[in-house]
This record gives sequence, structure tokens and C-alpha cells, in this order.
Amino acid sequence: MERLKAMGLVSFFWCSAILYLLPLRPRRTGFVKRAALGLLVGHAIGTWVMVAWRELGGGTWLFLVFYFLIVVFLLWCTKIDPPAAFYCGVWILLTPQILLEIWWFVLREETLGLSGISRASAVVGFFLSGILVVGFTIARWMPEQGGYHVGPRQLSSALLLLVIFEMLMRILDAGLDDTGFTFERLGIIFAQIYCLTILYMQNELFKKSAMREELRTLNLLYRQQAEQYAISKENVDLINRKCHDLKHQIEAVRHVVGEEEREEYLKEVEDSIQIYSAIVNTGNEVLDTLLTEKSLRCVKRNISVNCVADGKVLSFLDPIDLYTIFGNAIDNAVESVEQLEQAEKRQIDVMVYKRQKFLIIHIVNPMAGTPRFVGDLPVTTKKDKDYHGYGLKSIRRTVKKYDGFVSVGTEDGCFSLKMLIPVRET
Repeated sequence: MERLKAMGLVSFFWCSAILYLLPLRPRRTGFVKRAALGLLVGHAIGTWVMVAWRELGGGTWLFLVFYFLIVVFLLWCTKIDPPAAFYCGVWILLTPQILLEIWWFVLREETLGLSGISRASAVVGFFLSGILVVGFTIARWMPEQGGYHVGPRQLSSALLLLVIFEMLMRILDAGLDDTGFTFERLGIIFAQIYCLTILYMQNELFKKSAMREELRTLNLLYRQQAEQYAISKENVDLINRKCHDLKHQIEAVRHVVGEEEREEYLKEVEDSIQIYSAIVNTGNEVLDTLLTEKSLRCVKRNISVNCVADGKVLSFLDPIDLYTIFGNAIDNAVESVEQLEQAEKRQIDVMVYKRQKFLIIHIVNPMAGTPRFVGDLPVTTKKDKDYHGYGLKSIRRTVKKYDGFVSVGTEDGCFSLKMLIPVRET
């Protein structure tokens, strides 16, 4: 009899696990077979643990064993991250417990006048109805695109609520054999429901926070794309204008008779093709394209870009990360140098080289005034702070992906941005 009760209780937990498992993505190959095998093994272990727990007189370790089994089951069947499995495991563990406690203390057999088989059928019917309602509502609403995007704060607070819930359950268990229904017990159940409510609201708040961050990122990308289009259009207009000037200058040279006048026109032609000196060849196609585009932009603004770069050492960097690092760094340098009136100071130095087993990227430019720092990063001076001030943060985040380090400083009126990244073999 005791074993049958244990099997029934364990079945409740695994029914909850299945309903929370079904919405999760991505699934592992052979998902159905894995789920079936996991259920059989988990149910057998869970039943044995439940019987042993009862024989030993109870204890707080039972929910830890069940929690561990549930997390392993989720990771066995799906490819979700371990933090997501631990978070989902909290819900799987708490859902059947709150349903059973509601039955034990609100819908008691004394209230319903049931006993024996009728009572067992009523318990199963109530539990299955409750778990199905949860399975088609909360279990499907909470995952985002088939997964839980759980950070350390959300996971730690969920685990804290799990501990509080289990402590309240132990208080209830201490009075299980008592007859009579008390408001103290009802208050404890309401406190447990309150824990679940906080847990659900917390999940929704974190999802909304992530959505706001994603929306802000999309707005930033849209703004950057608009700026990139303006730069590209500006470069095309510059090339077209230079080509138009060249056509007329060549035509004029054809009709020149005097040597001095011919030299003058040839000098104008030579000045016109100086634009092509902006073409950069470092040995890395992505860096060449980016630096050439930025250099063309600088030509129109009378800014000189001096580049000494070994592009081959950048081969292990992802092209998108490469564009993020140099694009943001050079854009920041251009915005700083544009404020200078002295022509000799309007220059940007870009150095890329390898020293021992480290890639070093060093970008230096003169600056007007002294930037204000918050922490170890300068604060943007632009009024539109919602769309600016993210360049250096983006660079630091990208460099950190490669276990690198970013150093920012000022010296002798110049702004210095240096990146140190361990070289990876490709």
C-alpha cells in the first residue's frame, strides 16, 4: 500500500515534468525515446526514494533529490542551458506540491464526504485537471521561443523562493495528522501561492526587461544603418565628383600648348586622384574594406588616417566582431578629431601587430579638451545619450569574447585606445 501511494505521488511530479518539457526547444535527437527512458528511470528512482524517505521518517532532503532528477531529465531531453533547466525545475517541483496541498487542506475528505476508491479517484481527477490547466497556460506562456533566458539574479531569487516554499511545506507536514481545519494552515497555503505569484511576476518582469533591451538594440542598429547609408552615399558622391573633375581636366590637357599650363593641369589631375591613396591594403579583406571606407570619409573632412597593420594576425576574429571593434573605434576617433581646427592635428593612427602570443590593436588620435570618465570609460558629450556612448562598451564586450583586455587613456593631448587579445590558432 505504501509503495502504491509513493508511486502515485511520484507520478504527479513526472506528469508536471512532461507538461513543462513539451514547450522547450531545441530538443535532442530521439526526443521521444529519451523522454520515455527518462520517465521510466526517473519514476523508478523517485518511487524508491519516496519509500525510503517515508521509512526514515521524512526529512528535507527529498525535494533536493527530486529537483536533481528533474533537472537531469530536462538536460537529457533538450539542449537548454543548465540555468534554464534549474529554473524550469523549480516550477516543475512546485506545481504538483501546491495542487496536492490545496487538496489536503482545502478539499479534504471530511469536506467532500469521500473515502477509499472514491477519494483516490477524486484526488487523481483534481490533480490532473489542475496540472493540465497549468500545462496549457503557465507552462506554455513562460518560455520565450522555446527556452528560458535566465540570468544569475533570476535563478538565485527563484531558488530562494523554492527554499521558502519547502520550509512552509515542512510546517504544514508537521500538522498533517491533526484533524480540524485552521486558519494558520490556510495562511501558510496562501503564503505558498504568494511565492508562486512572485515567481511568475518575476519571470514576466525579466522578459519585459529583455524586450526593452532588445528594442533599444534594434533602434541603435537602425540608427547605425541610417548613418552607414549616409556615409556610403557621401563616399559615392565624392568619387563621382572626382571622376567628373578628372574628365574635364583631361579634356583641358588635350588643348594645352604651353608647358607651364600643361604642368598646372597635370598637377590638378594628380591632386584629384589623391583620393585613391585612401585605399588600404593590410592583408585582411574585412579590415581593408572598413578602413578604405572610413578613409574616404576622412578625405572629405581633411583628416589623415595613418595605418600600419598586419591584417593577417586578425584572421581568427569573426568578421562581424572585427567590424564592431574597428568601426566603433574609428568613428569615435573621427568625431573627436573633427573638433580640431589645426590641420596638422587632424589625424588618426591605427596600429595592428602581434607581440609574442598577443594581438595588439592601438588607435591614437589628438583630442580637444579632456574627456570626463565614469569608471574607466569616457562619457559621451552628445546630447542624444540614448543612441550614443555605446561604442566603447560594444568594443569591450566584443574583445571580452576573445578573453581580451581594453585599455583607455589620455596622454599629451591624445586619446589612446589599446586592445590586447590572445591570438588563437585558426
